[in-house]
Amino acid sequence: GVRKAWEFFVCLGKFGALGAYRKESPLTEHLVFCPLSLRSILRHWISEEVLIQRVTWLKRWQELAKAKYLEWDHESSRRTLELKKLKEACESALKDKHELDCSQMEGFIGNRSTSLLKQLDALGRVFRITAEDDTPTKVPDYLCCKITLDILRDPVITPSGVTYERALILDHLHKVGKFDPVTRQPLKESQLVPNLAIKEAVHAFLDKHSWAYRMG
Repeated sequence: GVRKAWEFFVCLGKFGALGAYRKESPLTEHLVFCPLSLRSILRHWISEEVLIQRVTWLKRWQELAKAKYLEWDHESSRRTLELKKLKEACESALKDKHELDCSQMEGFIGNRSTSLLKQLDALGRVFRITAEDDTPTKVPDYLCCKITLDILRDPVITPSGVTYERALILDHLHKVGKFDPVTRQPLKESQLVPNLAIKEAVHAFLDKHSWAYRMG
């Protein structure tokens, strides 16, 4: 692991400082006099460790997203059925009241019919608004990666002010080139900064609209 590699590097550094094993072992002598090679190896191990951590994190996110979406799907179906039954009961009650009023009063039936239609329309609007949180829509653009257009999970922002998914912008920098894919400005990995504000906004959006986990 990284810790063992670091201890190994420090140990060799001490040997070099003390002048130990420079002649007794050709291998040790080579290692002592090639600090750059050791640093390259250490960087490789660190990069591999970071890659493993990112893959592990991504798998956990996918497992969480799947669980959250399935939970929402189940609860959404239950709520939809309950709202449908409640809406039908309310509509039936309004119609029954309308028929009762019409049977007790002569005349003005046309006005009462108009009133019933308005009440049914208002009732429909109330239930549509209630169902909005369970209705999948478009995720706001500012919560999406500019490369994939998927909802962000680990957002980072560039000096140009553009926010990307960390893994995707790193892949772009390593495979395509050291530049911002939107602004085309020069860009290094060290310039990427976690966008905590967007990350918090994503969490808030997902808490209210769990259907969006399917898009992550």
